Amino acid sequence: MIFCSTKNDTEVFITGESSESDFYVYDTPAKTEISFDTCFDASDIQYWMNFGIFTHGLIISIPKNNELTLTGKTEIDTYHIVKNGCQHIQKGVLISPSLNGLNSSLFENEVLYNSTLVQNNTMNFTVNMLSGNETVELFYSGNSTFNIYPNYNYINLSDDNPYYLALLSEIPVNNGTIVCGLPDDVDIHVTDGTYDSLCLYDSMDLENNVEFPTSFSSISSKSGCFHLYRASNNTPPITALIRSISIQSKDCENTNNVFQSTEAPKDLSATSKGNGSCEVIILASKYTPFTTISINTIGEIQSDSLILKSTINSKQIVEIPAQDAKYWMNFGIHSYALTAIIPQDSTVSINTNVQRNGYNIQKGACQYIQKGVIVSPGYTGMKYSDFVEVLYKSEFFQSTNMEFNAIEVSEKDEVTIRYDQTFIQFWQSNGTFSINAQKNFSVQVFKNSNVTTSDFLIEYTLTSNINLNSNNIDLNENETYYLGLLDDIPINNSIVVCAGAQNTELFITNGKYDSFCLYDSPALENNIQ
Repeated sequence: MIFCSTKNDTEVFITGESSESDFYVYDTPAKTEISFDTCFDASDIQYWMNFGIFTHGLIISIPKNNELTLTGKTEIDTYHIVKNGCQHIQKGVLISPSLNGLNSSLFENEVLYNSTLVQNNTMNFTVNMLSGNETVELFYSGNSTFNIYPNYNYINLSDDNPYYLALLSEIPVNNGTIVCGLPDDVDIHVTDGTYDSLCLYDSMDLENNVEFPTSFSSISSKSGCFHLYRASNNTPPITALIRSISIQSKDCENTNNVFQSTEAPKDLSATSKGNGSCEVIILASKYTPFTTISINTIGEIQSDSLILKSTINSKQIVEIPAQDAKYWMNFGIHSYALTAIIPQDSTVSINTNVQRNGYNIQKGACQYIQKGVIVSPGYTGMKYSDFVEVLYKSEFFQSTNMEFNAIEVSEKDEVTIRYDQTFIQFWQSNGTFSINAQKNFSVQVFKNSNVTTSDFLIEYTLTSNINLNSNNIDLNENETYYLGLLDDIPINNSIVVCAGAQNTELFITNGKYDSFCLYDSPALENNIQ
């Protein structure tokens, strides 16, 4: 092996372990032998992938003022050509070992390249015999006339249409959705799952295939267009949101205003600017027809109201005034996407997670008043076909007064409430009623039609039936503190300690406080830990 250079700057690198044979390196000039050259045009570089070259070493020349990222590995024996399922066009080279100076006799009658394609492809070969008189045989079997002709759905993002939202399992096979905005102003969020049956392109066509973002991160489109293509069946219920960043988050302090809700409770927070309301979007992971996005708690709202609406059909679900935010907790909304409109110049924190198979309303033992909504999948734009289904249920551990206000109920279906396994009420639009519950209750839909939607939206208020005996203590200069054993407080009794405008603080020894409630107020409001 002879290596030469026109300058005195030649180095020798030897890979692998030493053997029993002796090797010698001579610093002697000699005649060089030129091997083959393969050139890649810049416009075609995206197509060249997954090809193998039989050689001891490879020289790559990078054009002036350019950068190149190259991913490669070493394979032994036959090179297996892998066709990327999402790569519409893929190019490579088949190169004989002898062309690169290897001993061709070692490869006589050997299979140099092979491939197993997972879908039908058109394969075009150009064979150039650069030297020698070897016989090259190409074996191919199967249908080679298949081409992809998707049905396309084109969507342009604008002020009136700032995002595209979809369950990817609802995109038909061999269909493509192309969503376009401005370059570097379009990003995509997808919920957790596997994307084997889907392809994503940063272009309007089947070019520039990119990987789906993971761990609910987002990626931006350099071209300004994302192309979603469903190649096969067995697509899990993944939710995708493609948006115009500048439009959808224009009144938010930053662009991190799209979140994923999973089984684990999580706090999410966003801040609106002083010139408008910030739109926060919450996507449910691993959606099924009876998955709900649970709003566990809502932090303080500085002014105005927090509005919750369906991201699917934009229907408003509830408007929560700032002074009532402390009452709204532990309610679930059947949907795979929920929008929260944060009033201008405010920061709002929401604790959320998802529940499956019917929402379980949990009444906080120390929450004297608790509000929420009962909303059907049909109201938020979802479909379901079960003729009888329990959508909401609850178990109470203390006497609770339940007040219901039916905002909207479909005339085609019967929505009923069952208390302690006994039917007690039909709901009708604009109807109100209340019950005094001490046991479990459930909300059911009896479908009287073949339609796949049942629209109903019902607000409720839960109030604990507590008749307290209160002991009020006012602290002053003569009585500067209150001291007591909590076990000495009778059941269903309370102690209210106030200090007027002075600062008040609490010291308590270690222990379990499960049978006690603590409020930062003279009434049974603002429950704190």
